[in-house]
Amino acid sequence: MAAPQHGEAPLLVRPSKTFASILAQSPSSSSSGIGHLSTYKGEPSLVISRQDMLQIAAPYSNALVGRFAFGRPSMEIIHKFIVSLGLKGECPIGLLDSKHILLRPSVEEDYTRLWCRKSWYIGKFHMSLSKWTIDFKPGAESSIAPVWVNFPGLPLPFFEKQFLLKLGNLLGRPLKVDEATAALKRPSVARILLEVDILNSPRSRIWIGDDQWGFWQKIEYEEYPLYCVFCSSIGHVESTCHQKHPELRPVRRARPSVPSQGRQVFQPKGGPAVDESPPVVDSGVVAAPRVQVRESSNPTADFSITVIPSSSSNPVRGNPTQTTVHAQDPVLPDSYRGVLRIHRMISQY
Repeated sequence: MAAPQHGEAPLLVRPSKTFASILAQSPSSSSSGIGHLSTYKGEPSLVISRQDMLQIAAPYSNALVGRFAFGRPSMEIIHKFIVSLGLKGECPIGLLDSKHILLRPSVEEDYTRLWCRKSWYIGKFHMSLSKWTIDFKPGAESSIAPVWVNFPGLPLPFFEKQFLLKLGNLLGRPLKVDEATAALKRPSVARILLEVDILNSPRSRIWIGDDQWGFWQKIEYEEYPLYCVFCSSIGHVESTCHQKHPELRPVRRARPSVPSQGRQVFQPKGGPAVDESPPVVDSGVVAAPRVQVRESSNPTADFSITVIPSSSSNPVRGNPTQTTVHAQDPVLPDSYRGVLRIHRMISQY
């Protein structure tokens, strides 16, 4: 490098920066100091506590997982459906796997609206919602669920939203105050929607007051969900789980086989006698019944054929159809050829 001339400011030489040095000089976030590199049982590891994991997962506290058990529409159709709901904020969606999507509503009210319903239909596809947690695994439902909680006989001063939220925080995460409760339209009971872990036993009362004065406030839950820790599903407990106890599955009794009721009756007009006999049904082929005839002097006759379909070929039973066949040859002469012709007409019918 050339030396600076007389009267010129000296040139500053800037050392080359590495990627690590650039990161070190970048603004630090709240999670930059969480976790450190190490090894675990001889393998590389990132050492981080569960409490730290919960801290860095805080931005995803309103994330929901949509599950499609039987087929999934395209992501474009799902996006159009979310837009059609008219949410107040944005709701980015992402694909987790072939059966699960991730929804991240940015507004608390939208999050409550989506999750409180829990079940949506996008066209013909059913989507069930559950809360995303750091323990999320495909095929396992979260034990966090929205539950409506009632406080019967709550004193009127506690109907203020700030006190209702404090009561809700004792039991879970408050999501919504019932409109009738907020407007004091039903002062006999206060009702709020909470986000609770249904693995925990529901509390039946809480204490309001201090050491000198107070009372026990009763708590009522509306349809507190059951959770099975064996199959990680909401709706039942381990003792009634069909996966753990296959013998509890309801036995489906096979329907008794109904013999074919199909038969054909042939009645020539003013001609031969007919021996009614049920047909033989095999793979949809109906064989002709035995026909006893006498030679007729009329060279041409009309046959009235009544066909009663079998249950295997027609779902509507007992609905006979009738057709008339015009025979141009002598009616059933004493030859085997006539019998074969009638058999062929029956098979074609």
